[in-house]
Amino acid sequence: MNRKNVYLNLLKDIDKIAKANNIKYIVHGETSVFIKRDKNIGLFPDKIRIAMAQGDAEKFRKYFLDNKADFPDRTIESMLENTKMNYSGMLFGDKNTFEMELRELNPTRSNNYREHNIKIYIDFIEKITPINYEKKKRYIDKVWKICNFNLAGAALLPARIGIAIFNLLMNIVTLGYFKKKRYYDHRKMYAIESWNDIAELDNVKIMNTTFPTSLFDHICFINTDENISFPILKNFDEYFNRAFKGKKEDDILNASNLYTGLSSTEFGYDELKNDKEFQKYMHEVRVSREKVFPIRAKTLKYRNGIRKIKRVVKMTGEEVPLKDYYLEKEAEIIRLYKDKNFEMLSELFVPLKESLFYYEKYKMTYTISDDINFIFDETEKWKGNKNKINSIKELRKKRYYA
Repeated sequence: MNRKNVYLNLLKDIDKIAKANNIKYIVHGETSVFIKRDKNIGLFPDKIRIAMAQGDAEKFRKYFLDNKADFPDRTIESMLENTKMNYSGMLFGDKNTFEMELRELNPTRSNNYREHNIKIYIDFIEKITPINYEKKKRYIDKVWKICNFNLAGAALLPARIGIAIFNLLMNIVTLGYFKKKRYYDHRKMYAIESWNDIAELDNVKIMNTTFPTSLFDHICFINTDENISFPILKNFDEYFNRAFKGKKEDDILNASNLYTGLSSTEFGYDELKNDKEFQKYMHEVRVSREKVFPIRAKTLKYRNGIRKIKRVVKMTGEEVPLKDYYLEKEAEIIRLYKDKNFEMLSELFVPLKESLFYYEKYKMTYTISDDINFIFDETEKWKGNKNKINSIKELRKKRYYA
C-alpha cells in the first residue's frame, strides 16, 4: 500500500465517524486545492488537514475510544493523551505505518508527538481572542515548549536537570493538574462547541488564519477520482484568497509536496519502539544535535541577521500579490469608506491585517497606496487597534528593515 492509499483509508474512517455523530467538517489547506481543481488529493500528499469545531472533535475522539475495536489499526492523539504535545488539534493515524518529521529529532523544534505514523491533522475552528491574550499565549507556549525539551545527552545536562526540577515542582503545586491545564485553558479561550455555533460569531480562525463565519454557511462535496466525496467550503475562492494570501492556485499545485522525513507503509512505529538498534540510532542523532547547541549560540548574532533578511524576502513575497489585490479593489474600498461601512472594510482587510500585524512584531511593514493605507488605519482604529496602527505608521517612515 502506498502513502496516498493510507491517507484515503484514514479519510474514509474519519468520514464514517463524522457521519455517525452528525459532525460537520471540511478538508482545508493545500489538499483542498487539489480536490477543488484536480478532483484528487495529489499524487504524493505531504500533510492532509481537516477542520472542525473543538466540541465536535471531542465527540469524534470519544466515539473512537468507545468503539476502538471497530478501528483496530487507528490511533488518536491530542494534548489529552499526550500532555507534552506542541499541537493544539488532534491527530488521527494509521498504526501500521511509520512517519517521523526530521524536526522531531531536534529537541528545540520537536512537536513531541507520541504516535509516529502517517496521520490526518484535525485542526480546530476557533474563536478570535484579544491581541493581548495572544501575546500572553505565545509567551506561555514558548515556556511550555522549553519545559518539554526532549534532551538526551550530557552536553545540556544542567538544562535537563533544571527542566526536571521545574516540572516536578509544578506537578506538586498543582496536584498533577499542571499537565492537563494547558488543554483546558486553551479550550476555555478558543473552543467552539459545534459547527452550528460558528454562525453566532463574526470571525473564526483556523491555524492562525482568520475567516468570516459567513464562509462556513455552505459546504459543497467534491466527487474525486478516488471515488470519495470530500467536503470543502462552497465559496472556495474567498477561502483560498484568505488562506493563501494572494497566491495563485498554480503556486500551490506546482509546489513540491513530497514528504521529506522518515516514512514507511511497510511497518509501524510499534515495531520500532522495541528495536534496540533503532532506538540507539535515534538517541545518537538527538545527542549529536545537542552538541551543536553551544556552537550555535556563539553564532546567534549572525543567524539573527540572516533571519531578518529572510523575513524581508518573505514579506516582499506577500506584499506583491496583496498590493495587486487591493489596488484592483481601491475604488470599492474608497466607496465603502465614504459610506462609513467599517464592517465590510474590516472583512475585506483581513488578509492585509494578518500580514501587517505579523510583520509589525518584527518592526517591519509595507504600504499599498496612500488612500488604502489611510482607510486601513481608520478601519483598524474603529476596531480598537489604535496602538498597533500607531506602531505601523511609525514603521512606514523607515526605509530599510534588515
